[in-house]
Amino acid sequence: MGSLIKLARREIPTLEPCKHGGEVLEVARTERKKPEEILDFSANTNPLGPSPKALVALRDNLKQISFYPDPASFPLRLIIARKLGISTGNIIIGNGSTELIRLFAEVFIERGDEALIPAPTFGEYEIAVRKAGGKINFLKLDPAGFCIKADEVVGQFRKRTKILFFCNPNNPTGQLIKRKDMLKIVKEASQRNILVFIDESFMDFVNGNERFTLIRDVRAHPNLFVLRSLTKTFGLPGLRVGYGAGCEEMIELLHRAKTPWNVNVLAQIAAVAALGDDEYMVRARQLIVREREYLSRGFTKFKHLRVFPSDTNFLLLDIRGTGMTATQLKKELLRYGILIRDCSPFRGLDEYFVRIAVRRRKENARLLKALGAILKSERWTKRHINEVLKAGRVLGENRACKYYPCHFDGQDCTWCFCPFYPCKEKSTGGEWVKSGSGVVWSCQNCWWVHQPEVARQILEELLKIAEPLEKISRKKLIGIRLKILEGREK
Repeated sequence: MGSLIKLARREIPTLEPCKHGGEVLEVARTERKKPEEILDFSANTNPLGPSPKALVALRDNLKQISFYPDPASFPLRLIIARKLGISTGNIIIGNGSTELIRLFAEVFIERGDEALIPAPTFGEYEIAVRKAGGKINFLKLDPAGFCIKADEVVGQFRKRTKILFFCNPNNPTGQLIKRKDMLKIVKEASQRNILVFIDESFMDFVNGNERFTLIRDVRAHPNLFVLRSLTKTFGLPGLRVGYGAGCEEMIELLHRAKTPWNVNVLAQIAAVAALGDDEYMVRARQLIVREREYLSRGFTKFKHLRVFPSDTNFLLLDIRGTGMTATQLKKELLRYGILIRDCSPFRGLDEYFVRIAVRRRKENARLLKALGAILKSERWTKRHINEVLKAGRVLGENRACKYYPCHFDGQDCTWCFCPFYPCKEKSTGGEWVKSGSGVVWSCQNCWWVHQPEVARQILEELLKIAEPLEKISRKKLIGIRLKILEGREK
């Protein structure tokens, strides 16, 4: 028999699985740790953990697993409908929100249809559309703030546009789209027979979310579908349960294509109990507001980090000022038993973005302490120097160096800090300059050590010495300098 690829639908062989956070079990296996030994900042779920009422309901109903689940999840739909003031005919339940994303694309996207998707945002929208045979028109967001503007969205409507996907608040940026802007998009789309899919998986974590949500507007707008995640809201990622709201005709079409018994018995029971745990959600929102501010202030103290404002339970950081990539910082933090979200897989972000979930104070303090230790470590300084040499240029703002800020304005050398300072060698461009307390040795005009090929030689010599820079004698350092300088003069 030949390759099975020829027998598969043509969209499938080119699909790339979406990378997600919350990979504690996988990381625990590869790092040979117990899952409870890893502090997970990569999964943006409720920082209080599972709803206590959900846990009690699970414990009291374990025997229910001997029955098939209700294929329509009717008790769960009923409590959701009552909370929202809409009909059960407006609600569909999914095995997590991702099932409903894929179901929606499967029902409404035909080969050649186009979906408009902002970038960056949650990657499962793209996978769902491509799997169904659709094409993507990416709306690239301005990295200055990653804001979604209604006029820019409407300006991207095309003849083949079938669905608009939005995450509100957006993942991974944490930014909300204003209700008036969202309604403008929905109304403009309706005039062109375009569906609008709004993923509000993080809306429950927003203070005063009633001012932003469109979930109660689904009956007034037949082209609107709003998604919610009970997994994230109530700390139940292992059970997989979410729901969506739309007009009755839309929900009926989705039910026709839905997998039967898609949500297991225990997930339905836990979700019903959790939706009655109002006090739990009040505490969660209060904690998120307080701890998000605590983390933001903590990150801001590291001058080499840029923190983006967030309206929900996670923060997006630009770490390029450290000289580290997201992959490198993730690896460094794992040494401290901390897992973060590397955002480089997000379309529209480069390798210098990470996402941090908001957790409790003690856990957040542990993260900040570990981050500070990494950025000040001699081991990382040497690794940063190596990255500089590979690039042949200064990386970031060099603020990760423990010597930052430098001795005088204007110094921005290949090394961040010269290992020979002060060499007092005027022949290579150094000089004494005046300062407030007298004079200091300036490397600003040094033409020698700033050359990448010279710096590479110096680094190779230093790395042969298995000692921190502080412990290498001055005599040995000057010897290295003279050896390389003389070698280049021959």
